[in-house]
Amino acid sequence: MNNKSRNNSKGSVLTYLLVGMFIASILLVSIVQYITSQIKYGFHNYYKEEAFQIAESGMNFYKWYLAKEMETRTTPQDVLDFWANSDPIGTEHDCDEAGAYVVDYEYSGVSGHYCLEVTPPDEWSTIFTVRSVGWTDREPNTKRTIQVRFRRPSFSEYMIVGNQQFVLNDEAVVHGRLHSNEGISFNGTAYNVVSSEQEDYYYIGGIIGIGAGTKPGVWTYWPGEYNNTLDQDVFQVGKQIGTDDGATHWDFPSANAYIDFARTESQEGINPPEAGDPCNPTGHTFCDSNGCYFTNCGEGQHIIFGGNTMTVCTVNSYCTNAFCTRGFNIFYYGKYSIKNYKMANGGAGTCDSCSGSCASTYTIPTNGAIFVEDNAWVEGTLGTSSNHKRVTVVAADDTDPGKTVFIGRNNITYSSYDGQDIMGLLGENNIEIIRYSQNNLRIDGAVMAKNGRVGRDTYLLDWPNSVTFFGSVISYGRFNVGKGIIPTWDVGYQHVYLNFDNNLLYWPPPFFPTGTGYTVDLWEEL
Repeated sequence: MNNKSRNNSKGSVLTYLLVGMFIASILLVSIVQYITSQIKYGFHNYYKEEAFQIAESGMNFYKWYLAKEMETRTTPQDVLDFWANSDPIGTEHDCDEAGAYVVDYEYSGVSGHYCLEVTPPDEWSTIFTVRSVGWTDREPNTKRTIQVRFRRPSFSEYMIVGNQQFVLNDEAVVHGRLHSNEGISFNGTAYNVVSSEQEDYYYIGGIIGIGAGTKPGVWTYWPGEYNNTLDQDVFQVGKQIGTDDGATHWDFPSANAYIDFARTESQEGINPPEAGDPCNPTGHTFCDSNGCYFTNCGEGQHIIFGGNTMTVCTVNSYCTNAFCTRGFNIFYYGKYSIKNYKMANGGAGTCDSCSGSCASTYTIPTNGAIFVEDNAWVEGTLGTSSNHKRVTVVAADDTDPGKTVFIGRNNITYSSYDGQDIMGLLGENNIEIIRYSQNNLRIDGAVMAKNGRVGRDTYLLDWPNSVTFFGSVISYGRFNVGKGIIPTWDVGYQHVYLNFDNNLLYWPPPFFPTGTGYTVDLWEEL
């Protein structure tokens, strides 16, 4: 081989070597860049996780703060006062504003900050939201945000809550949870949990062919084998619930504070007649935009809702027997039907209908109570498409605990079903469906009988078709709308439809009993 050939070979090797070194350098740089980026990514994730932990720490602090504040607030006034007057933390500024509620964080060598941003509840709403934003000092631009919705438990969370035992027949269709502090004979169709506080209870009887005796907390009068195969995820016994976090029993007397609060607030800004002359309206007012208060005059008030306004008449007398006579027609009045009304101006004379000189018209409070210091008969449609209402009718008397809300003359309905219209009926004694009620009756709203029961008396030769409750039923006594208690007699409403209104979870009616403690309703990272 000559020198020229050897030089060419050396040049080729050098070229390959340079190319190889170039490729190796590219690979090495890429590997270094990849390793560097992974290290940076790892640190970024580390600081991101630390920011999340700081945000969680902020939320845990707020839960502690809220529980501490609620410990001594045992009445509805106390809860409202907390939001209105106690300057709760995090409510004045958002986290991106000057003056935001920012707290230093230092733990296990990690330093940073969290900011709390609180959106208070609207009046009478049971929900509010809290945002906790966390970040580290090393990477202040890497932030994590947690949002939690808190909610106060309410009496109106269940389709039915009963203090005593009750029966639902085989024509009952229930959408929503049922619970009894004693026991339930459930024989219909359930689309949610049916539960009792007791493992078993003493059934007092009432169903023909089934005597009194000890029964499981939830049972059916179908053939015995069905009771052995009830779905335990749906039919639950020994289950305790309560209106406060940690409560073990649904406490009906706790409604007293809400009745007293409604009485007090409904009199704010108005000038009702004096107790010594309750039927004299001269120079007095009964309603304003916040609420209405009607004194104990006559036998109670007949309230007819008509969208934005209501017609109110003072009841002079009503039927308290199965049949009341008028002339020779013994079937003219049914039990709990109104006979006649007092004059609106307090003068002599009566009217046979709620109209004319016996009627007064008022604007329905937008978000308040209509307090009747007597019985109340309620019917009509609440709200309009452009003027929505949230209102509770209370029938109570601090000297006579036997006051009742009577329903069934006509339907009680909403103008909309998106939560903007909410009705509450709170009877210190009963919520009573009258004898001559609608053949197909509908009641929208949450109804509560504090000392008595929600239901309808049993009448012979009486078989109206259906009753629908859209909302919630809270009954201290034995819930009954007719056929359910004595099914083989076939009396009372033949079909019972119970549909829970989910809006009541977040918008119980004004002054309706709720717990004072808050629980976490929704947790999410934004």
